[in-house]
Amino acid sequence: MRRKMSKHRVVVAASAAVAVSGFAGNTAQAAAVNWAHVGTDWNTGANWAGGNVPGFVATDTATLNTGGTPDVLSINMSAPSTVVGVHFDLSGTSTAGWNVTATSGVAVTLTGTGSAINNGATALRSYAVAAGSTGNTVTFAPNIILAPSSGTNQMFSTANDADSPLFRVTGDISEAVTGVNLNIAGGGGNNGKLIVLSGTNSFTGDFIASGRAAVTSIGNKGESSAAGAGNRIVLGKSLTTGIVLEYQGGAKTTDRDFHFGATTSSTDRQFNHTGTGLLKFTGAVTGDAANYTAVLRATNALGTLEFGDGIENY
Repeated sequence: MRRKMSKHRVVVAASAAVAVSGFAGNTAQAAAVNWAHVGTDWNTGANWAGGNVPGFVATDTATLNTGGTPDVLSINMSAPSTVVGVHFDLSGTSTAGWNVTATSGVAVTLTGTGSAINNGATALRSYAVAAGSTGNTVTFAPNIILAPSSGTNQMFSTANDADSPLFRVTGDISEAVTGVNLNIAGGGGNNGKLIVLSGTNSFTGDFIASGRAAVTSIGNKGESSAAGAGNRIVLGKSLTTGIVLEYQGGAKTTDRDFHFGATTSSTDRQFNHTGTGLLKFTGAVTGDAANYTAVLRATNALGTLEFGDGIENY
């Protein structure tokens, strides 16, 4: 079904059944503390270049690089940590992805407020991908506390690169102040891989997809889920192209509002239901003034996608 309204075009496409109903920051540049590839414990100073655990200085960013000798790419966070961000520098050729685990209940507090994908203050990111890394996975399992040092926005990002690994964030994400917005950015276009959130996340601001993002669950307003507990899901922001949000969960009716955000170009946005069962949005559908095409589709034969009132306006 194809519907064109004023400047906007929403294409509801399906390889399975699809129904459309209703119709009636600035921060000081962070200092990188590099992994030394010595031990396997995050909280041991000797395992980091310089001998101090990241967070010893308030502007520290933990940088987990590849290409060490030996290449230690599986570590455990055994105690809480506070850093500007956690950055995976994938410029060193590696045959394995990164795996960061955590002792039960341990969380890392992220204070970064980066507003650009390559900003050193970005809260969680992978970048500088080496050829041959494709097929690898970066997994980050510690719980995360969103605590921007100013404002209410934080960003997770990944490189727009054909060799970029899949990035899985499996811990629970909460917030230090009410109303933090989480923006999943980078990895746009046809090259980048998804950042997949699968925790029981309780942050209450917007969940924003301005790159290639995936969630395993979407709750109601105020209900914790992989997409947080906020009122609104935003598809598109002014940071990148090739915007994709993928739903990988099961049947759910949600009262979350759905917003088409403005971008710097007339890029397509896609919302793909790749899970199973009916995913039904009953909240308001709104959008910024911009020229774009949006594709809403269920790409799994077992899934159905449904939007309610307001979709005809966008």
